[in-house]
Amino acid sequence: MPQLDSATWLSQIIWLAISFTILLILMWWVALPKVRRTLEDRQHKIDNDLQEAERLRDEANDALKAYEEALSQARSKASAIASEMSNRIAEEANSKRTELEDKLVQESDDAERRIAAARASALASVRDVAASATADVTAKLMDLSPDPKTIADALDDASKGDS
Repeated sequence: MPQLDSATWLSQIIWLAISFTILLILMWWVALPKVRRTLEDRQHKIDNDLQEAERLRDEANDALKAYEEALSQARSKASAIASEMSNRIAEEANSKRTELEDKLVQESDDAERRIAAARASALASVRDVAASATADVTAKLMDLSPDPKTIADALDDASKGDS
């Protein structure tokens, strides 16, 4: 192998140094600036993406706060509406209950008046029946026809004694 020949080492080292220097210069002036620009572009893109992500996160947090506030307001409105409806229903129930109570009182008064009228009518009818029965019994037992005034007085005396 020629590279292992010690007589050619000096020329090989010189050519190695020249090749390395040329390659180093090419890398320094051509490849490294491109790599540096690529790395800087990537870093710039990463920084921009991070800033955009932070901006979007802030917007999302603001939207979440607005949503929570709107939800809170909606809940309070719903609670107020429910309370208002409950009050309205309670008022309507009280109104209907009052109407029914008034109607029941009026019907009770009417019924009491009808009962009193029926009672008075029944009592008057009982007095007439009692007078008629007394006249019939007296006529059959004594073969006398009693005076209606005498029977009325006797019934009055008997009713005073019961009270």
